[in-house]
Amino acid sequence: MNGKGSKPRPLSVPREEFENNWDTIFNKKKVVVPIKTLDNGDQFIEIPEDFLKKLNWKEGDEILWKEESLGKFKLIKK
Repeated sequence: MNGKGSKPRPLSVPREEFENNWDTIFNKKKVVVPIKTLDNGDQFIEIPEDFLKKLNWKEGDEILWKEESLGKFKLIKK
């Protein structure tokens, strides 16, 4: 006999909405930015100014990229 909670319950909302709600409730800040491409093929992103100020990051800082899941990355100042 299975006890209560022995099987995961199905989500009543789509996974993306659940994750967004979780982040809002627990005040986890995320930002989604597009990848831009220069004429020479180099790619880059532009981090919004308010995030740079909150993180105390400035131009020239070395940033490490960590892939969290398919298409999602975490940036950490080295």
